[in-house]
Amino acid sequence: MAYVFFIPISTALMNLFLYLALILITLNKDFIKNIKISWKNYASRSSLLFFLFVILGSLWSIGSYEDIIEGISTYKKFIFVFLMLPFLIEKKNNELLLNAFFISMALILCLVYLIFLDIIQPINVQLYKGVSLHVSESGGFKTHIITNILFAFSGFMSIHRFFDLNKVVYFLLGVLSFYYSIFINDGTTGQILSISLLSILIIQKYRYKAVLILPIALLGILTYGASNNNTSIYSAINKVHTGLGDFESGTAVKSVDVRLAMLTNGLIIIKENPWIGTGTGSINQSHIDNLDKFPPTFEHRSKTTNPHSEHLSIAIQYGLIGLLLYLFLIYKLFEYTKKLPNDFYKNSAQGLLILILIGSLGTSIITDSGEGHFIMLFIAILFAPLSNQAIRKNG
Repeated sequence: MAYVFFIPISTALMNLFLYLALILITLNKDFIKNIKISWKNYASRSSLLFFLFVILGSLWSIGSYEDIIEGISTYKKFIFVFLMLPFLIEKKNNELLLNAFFISMALILCLVYLIFLDIIQPINVQLYKGVSLHVSESGGFKTHIITNILFAFSGFMSIHRFFDLNKVVYFLLGVLSFYYSIFINDGTTGQILSISLLSILIIQKYRYKAVLILPIALLGILTYGASNNNTSIYSAINKVHTGLGDFESGTAVKSVDVRLAMLTNGLIIIKENPWIGTGTGSINQSHIDNLDKFPPTFEHRSKTTNPHSEHLSIAIQYGLIGLLLYLFLIYKLFEYTKKLPNDFYKNSAQGLLILILIGSLGTSIITDSGEGHFIMLFIAILFAPLSNQAIRKNG
């Protein structure tokens, strides 16, 4: 439970409790039995197989030994699904982790709103040498990027929790989370994800009526954001507009234009190695090898191990075959959501997969530490009931 609680608060504490949990899982007397359970669950089995594909990719990698090891390490999170899922089959364990996440996000939500409303000041406390505690309006305990991604999904899942349990506290948590994510936090990726997940929520809940409701909701968000220069979405619109202009003029120094420059360079690399890519951990070396092919103004973006797009990262390392495998994995998971026991799990799992697909366009949502651990944990939580149903059926 501590691992989940600290996801939005501290990467160090999250990792500490995660690895403690993994040690206990490995030492469990039913370890072999649990491995067999995981293998029968599509979500955990496909996660393990994708990680094995990443290891296989080291055979044709052009990267250095250190970069290959680092590349494999960034995808090791897929193993966590396989190891943790058996312990989430019991509903009480599953609910415990979900509640821990909701409590953690509610705590942060209270703090950021208190700072936003000038009731308290941003927190910046030196705990001891080299370690300090920061809490800001835009990022909570962590950066604005991961915090806003987490609030996008927290808002989405909270509203579905309200529909499931009919408890107003979840509705309030969902509404305040969405408002914070779209209008207060500066994380553009989280804003896009919040608007996307809110759209999916409306479609899931209202079906054909969403044709009327969705345009009104989106128009309201854009009108309020564009007309109010105190909102973060107003700043995001200006940031995107400025970034596109800078990119067209050959500049790549800020968020939007840098990502477009990375996309341009990445597509050039993919064109040179379209089918199986350049192998695990090869992103940096592949950029260096193709430096003379990049637009001159983007050459300074040549040294990178993170192109800030999961789709692009996979395509560079594993080619179109790897990208199609990644997308097929998500597609099959989407198909399996139809077998989940109730609307809360089904809708939440579908929202998580949409978050992965859209988030992968503009951020390394799997390979980044905080986001990746969050994604893999919730794949395990939301798809664990598939194993529970299978056990009952066989029993």
